[in-house]
Amino acid sequence: MITLIVKVNVEPDNYGDLIYETKIAQKQTLLEPGCKGYTINRDLENPSGIVLIESYDSEMAIEYHKTTPHFLKWRENVQPYMASPRTSVKYTSI
Repeated sequence: MITLIVKVNVEPDNYGDLIYETKIAQKQTLLEPGCKGYTINRDLENPSGIVLIESYDSEMAIEYHKTTPHFLKWRENVQPYMASPRTSVKYTSI
């Protein structure tokens, strides 16, 4: 399994909008083949920080996710809400 940790810093005035868009994408992502989990987390030390934890059964599932209409729509819709570009790191289960 591969876990993808995505960090997003949100403009404070746009926090609610980003969460709304992300919850829509989360519901659709959880239905994708190969998606094993997707949680939306708020950084306790940085209230404008959001961490998405996504788990997939393969690299192919991640690549598929990046081509889905809901991911592409999410990426476009939340871009204006971000205080800085999002970052991501991949991990594998041991």
